Amino acid sequence: MQRSAFPVGIVHGEEPLTTDDWGYGPPRYVAPDRVQLAADILQQTTYDQLIQDVDPSELTKAEIYPQIWDSPASMEWARDLFTPLTEFFRGAASTGHAVLIWLD
Repeated sequence: MQRSAFPVGIVHGEEPLTTDDWGYGPPRYVAPDRVQLAADILQQTTYDQLIQDVDPSELTKAEIYPQIWDSPASMEWARDLFTPLTEFFRGAASTGHAVLIWLD
């Protein structure tokens, strides 16, 4: 989301929960006010807007996981995940919750 100038760190989180490494570094979280901001922006963003002007070869070069970026069609792999992500952040925002992000 960083490339699209998304203002909230919804992939890796924003604030450390601990300094202990739980897999790919320490778990991080997104505070409730930032969850609300993310939910609002996700609601207004389409998947096509999100991937607009993204060159799959740039993702390959940057070693972005998963390393499947061998064709323009590879940009479609996450399309079905975008709506559930948006709904998840809307649900958390509606109850005033933070979001914990832990990559293992």
